[in-house]
Amino acid sequence: FGQGESARIDREDEIEYRIRFQNTGSDTAFAVVIVDTLSELLDVESLRFTGNSHDYSYEIIDRVLTVTFNPIILPDSTTNLEESIGYIRFAIKQNEDNPNNYVVANFADIYFDFNPPIRTNTEIRTIGEVALNNSELLSTDRLKVFPVPASEYVQVQLPIETNEEFNLTVYDLSGRTIKFIQVNSNLSSINISNLNSGIYFIEANTISGKTFTNKFIVQHN
Repeated sequence: FGQGESARIDREDEIEYRIRFQNTGSDTAFAVVIVDTLSELLDVESLRFTGNSHDYSYEIIDRVLTVTFNPIILPDSTTNLEESIGYIRFAIKQNEDNPNNYVVANFADIYFDFNPPIRTNTEIRTIGEVALNNSELLSTDRLKVFPVPASEYVQVQLPIETNEEFNLTVYDLSGRTIKFIQVNSNLSSINISNLNSGIYFIEANTISGKTFTNKFIVQHN
């Protein structure tokens, strides 16, 4: 849940995640394992499960939640579409001593038997202003940022044609400034090889006062 594209919530709100999986392979899956590293902004002790499709076991070690469905005997989707789907749902509280403005991001890796993991989409919840103006985040005028995910460089393109100089600022999820670059081209390249894997916000401010934002994902193998 959450309001708007940035999924704004209150500091007191519990966050609920639903991790859905489906066996789209060519044979029955006998075990499914979900691995989810929980944000340091969340209270791990408060985690409670609110729904599940199959019997499961779980453990939490160093903020890493591992949910195991074994055995699950999950048929492939071509054999039985309805029975090929499963899920786990849990709720978790935010830490009481979190900063005033921040973003909580979450994704999980799903393992079917001994196959390589499949990564879910990243869910984002925004609390406060997060150093970026939420009205700008909801604007249809978005920076174009590619590739997604990226590991060495990201290309950043303004959604308008301009000859103005402008500033590019990269923020982490806590709103801390990571990079500040002055550019004079509609298409710019930013070296992000020294950034940790994760989600970052980027903001462009032109001399005439226009602001454009977006986010990007850094993922190192």
